[in-house]
Amino acid sequence: MTKRLLLIALLGCTSVLGQSPTGVVSGKIRDQDGNPVASVQISLTGPSSTNAVQTNTDGSFRIGPVQPGEYQLGASAFQTTIFPATADAARAIVIVSNRLGFALGAPRTGGTYFPGTADASKATPINVGGGVENADITLATASTPWGDPALRAIHGKIVMEGGGKPAHSLEQISLFFSDGPGGRAANLTFLDKPAAVSSVRLEPPSPQNTLDSVNSIVPLPSLPDGAFRLYIRTGVYRVLQLGPPPSVQAGPSGSPGYYIKGLSFGATNLMKDLMTVQGSIKDDFVITLAQCTAEIKDEPRCR
Repeated sequence: MTKRLLLIALLGCTSVLGQSPTGVVSGKIRDQDGNPVASVQISLTGPSSTNAVQTNTDGSFRIGPVQPGEYQLGASAFQTTIFPATADAARAIVIVSNRLGFALGAPRTGGTYFPGTADASKATPINVGGGVENADITLATASTPWGDPALRAIHGKIVMEGGGKPAHSLEQISLFFSDGPGGRAANLTFLDKPAAVSSVRLEPPSPQNTLDSVNSIVPLPSLPDGAFRLYIRTGVYRVLQLGPPPSVQAGPSGSPGYYIKGLSFGATNLMKDLMTVQGSIKDDFVITLAQCTAEIKDEPRCR
């Protein structure tokens, strides 16, 4: 009985030792200024397999376990500028798209490859062994693959009614921009997360996706300054509050939350009229917040 048990134990050890080692590829995605970029698709493509993940809010990613071998690492994003040869040329934006895939057999263009080039032929392969391979990527600067000269930068600010800043922290502010005639839509979401970064997602029209959309995730600016920048295509937009009020939960002392009392673009009241985005933008986009109180009973945005 003792010999049989010993033989089984030895065979089990041989099986474990005979398995092929696996590795992990991890890193962070940053823009040219060193800021982390969230929600970027990362693909690790080898001779017979492709692994894909998305970056976290701090720009980090981790792919594994994968079999040892040589892989190509790519990010479905790059950095570009708007208004070339103007004062706004230094205002860089990050373009990410889930349509810039790295599946086997797909054209390997339009993205950023390790270690930071948009040219796949110049990318450095990743040699994965049995450990962790660190591979940080700085997004390459390039023009949009579909060509879009109509992107505009809008300066904005969030203000409190009567001035000052909120008594307790805000959690999230979400707006929806709809350009019906142009078939475009945009979500603008302010997140109260230190690691959140400003990003723009452009999805060009296709047979599968006829809606041309721009989605922007922006860190919630600190009040009372409240300044932010929004990138959006030219068009005529209706602006609506999306989702719950800015503060879903009451303050620490049970104080009520806040609601969007006013939206304006220059002299245009966006609570009643449409927002026209075209040409050189000089107007500010202003979000005015007010605090919900016990006296406000008919304000649905306080419920």
